[in-house]
Amino acid sequence: MQNYKNTREQKIVCPPILRTIRDFATLVGPDYWLTPKPDPRLPPGDGHTVLIAPGMGCNDLFMRPVCKYLEALGYDAQGWKVGLNLGPTKRIMSRLESSLFSLNDRTGRRISLVGKSLGGMVMRELAKKYPDRVRRLILLCAPVQHPVVNRAAPLLYLLKPLFDESIPNSDEDLSRPAQVPTTAFFTKNDGLVAWQCCLERPSSLAENIELLGAYHTTSGMDPFALRVMAERLALPDRV
Repeated sequence: MQNYKNTREQKIVCPPILRTIRDFATLVGPDYWLTPKPDPRLPPGDGHTVLIAPGMGCNDLFMRPVCKYLEALGYDAQGWKVGLNLGPTKRIMSRLESSLFSLNDRTGRRISLVGKSLGGMVMRELAKKYPDRVRRLILLCAPVQHPVVNRAAPLLYLLKPLFDESIPNSDEDLSRPAQVPTTAFFTKNDGLVAWQCCLERPSSLAENIELLGAYHTTSGMDPFALRVMAERLALPDRV
């Protein structure tokens, strides 16, 4: 488990451009698009709903393999159905809030949230706003510590005027964790976000787990990430 305090004392730099190119190159490999068969030794899902958000500029297609993997385990896994991820805009946050409330009402249960990269940041803000409605939060290389050091930062600043008014403005408030059980995955091979920015503040509710050999773009399909995700989602809901 990574020591959060020590990493925040280190100088955080943007990933080198060659690592960024290598990271994006992994998207053309078949491992990203093929859904692996779950290990039969994994705990079966209890049928609760898992809402899944893609990374920046992506839609549900990019997280479809994760969705199908969780469906095979026995979860009601669903894409966010909001189109391209442009960050926590007014439209996206409004649609997600409506989905969360609707799923809570329909199932009578809390909903687990899974978010990759910027999708993790969006889902984390949703969980911070409605912790009583969220069962568990799983973050895949999500920028949770601000200011975020990444190669997409200039684009995010351009999109900021579109963000929902409920999204905090200060780095301290943005970095504040959600009060729900949280698993944050990170990889030191990350070519888009400085991996230190993907670490949650460890607590009784939050844990950081390193993905050895994984990349930012393919973190959602990393075999170890999928196994741990299945184990965490199978844990009982809090009272």
